[in-house]
Amino acid sequence: MPLREEDLSSDMKVLIDTATWINHFFHKDESVQMLLTRKRVVGHPYVIGELILGSNRSLDFAIEEMRKLPQIPVATSKEVFTLIEEQKLSGKGIGLVDVYLLAGCLIDGSTQLLTDDKRLAKVASELGIGFFGNGID
Repeated sequence: MPLREEDLSSDMKVLIDTATWINHFFHKDESVQMLLTRKRVVGHPYVIGELILGSNRSLDFAIEEMRKLPQIPVATSKEVFTLIEEQKLSGKGIGLVDVYLLAGCLIDGSTQLLTDDKRLAKVASELGIGFFGNGID
């Protein structure tokens, strides 16, 4: 079911992970499109970096537009390692960039994470920052 306007709180921001952006670029996700239209999407330099590293020329315009988004904080390595230890994230099947995104959302305080990755979505939900559309059962 697509996202509806009433599903958004007035101050909610959403960080979209790399895989979800790629899916949107090639298959136009209605929820992502609505979040963009409503100016609810924020960026993170690690997502942009991953897209640059894996992109072909056809995504150059999209990447340039993503650079214009408001950016959430980038956590320090100390903050990330503390999050990994305190939340027992080892063995959960998520990567280091994923933890940086989670930490940025937590530091920001009003940003939720939208991801198509079920393991990452589960961890984000457990941390209270999973966007409802994450597709977790």
